[in-house]
Amino acid sequence: MAKSLPLSTDDDALRPAILQYIAAHPDRPMKPAALRRALNVPNEAAAAFRDSLRDLIDAGELVLG
Repeated sequence: MAKSLPLSTDDDALRPAILQYIAAHPDRPMKPAALRRALNVPNEAAAAFRDSLRDLIDAGELVLG
């Protein structure tokens, strides 16, 4: 299993961490909540995580499903 990443709540830290985790686990589809737990994103940063995830999806860098 991958080592947890120390994350801050800003978009500049969340976006690369999300992409890095997904790239390291291409065979493991995950729901957003499971991905947030895997990255150890604190509850206080949940909204910023959702925004970053939505931005990645809207930009076509990440696909749900």
